[in-house]
Amino acid sequence: MADDMNRSAAEVESRAAGDGNKRNASEVLFTGERNGDPDEVHGGDRVKAPRVDRGGESSETPDGGRGGESGETPDGGSGGSGKASSLVKQGSLLSLLTLGSRIAGLVREMVKAALLGTTPLSDAFTVAFMIPNLFRRLFAEGSIAVAFIPTFKGYLVEGDKEKTREFLSSFITLLSFLVNLAVLIGITLTPLIVPIFSLKELDETILLTQIMFPFLALISFAAFLQGILNSHSIFAPSGMAPIVLNVVI
Repeated sequence: MADDMNRSAAEVESRAAGDGNKRNASEVLFTGERNGDPDEVHGGDRVKAPRVDRGGESSETPDGGRGGESGETPDGGSGGSGKASSLVKQGSLLSLLTLGSRIAGLVREMVKAALLGTTPLSDAFTVAFMIPNLFRRLFAEGSIAVAFIPTFKGYLVEGDKEKTREFLSSFITLLSFLVNLAVLIGITLTPLIVPIFSLKELDETILLTQIMFPFLALISFAAFLQGILNSHSIFAPSGMAPIVLNVVI
C-alpha cells in the first residue's frame, strides 16, 4: 500500500515536472516572438535565422561606407563648371561692351568729320588727343596690366588684408607721383613737342595738347581702379569706360 502510494506520488511529480518544462518552453517561444527576436528555437538551441538582402538597398562596405551611394568628387563637386560658366558669362559681356565701344568710336569720328572736316583744326585736335594717349599706354594699360594685376592677385590669394592695404597704398602713392610728374613735364614740354608735326595751327595745337595732358592722370587712376575690379573678376566697368570716353569726346 505504501509502495503504491509512493509510486503514485512519483508519477504525479514526474507529470508535474513535465508540464513545467513544456510551460517554460512555450513561454520562451512566446517571449521571443513578442520581442521580435529573429532567431528560432529548436529543441532548446537558438539558431540564427538567415538575413535576406533587399534589392536596391545599400550595404556597408568593409571600409565602413555604404555601397551604392554616390559621394562628392575630390574637387568639390560642380565648382569647376560654375567657374567656367561665370567666365563665359563675363567674357561674353565684355565682348558686347567692346563692340559697343567700337561703334561709339565710329560715331565719334563721324561727328568730328562732320563738324571739323579736314581743316587744320581737325589736325590740331587729332594731335592734341594722340600725344596723351601715347603716354597712357605707358602709365595706364602698360604698368597696370604687366605689374599691378599679377602682384595684387598674389596678395589676394595670400589672404593677408593688412599687407594688401599696404601694397595698394604704396602703389597708388607711386602712381600718383609718377603720373603727376609726367603731366607737369608734358605740359611744360608741349611747345617743344608739337612743332615736330609741322601743323599750320601751331598755337591752337599747343593749347589743346596742354588741355588734354591732365587726361593722362585721370585715365591712369581709372586703369588702376579697373585693375582692382578685374582682380576680383568684375569686368563690366572696364568695358563701359571706353564707351563713356567716346560719348564724352
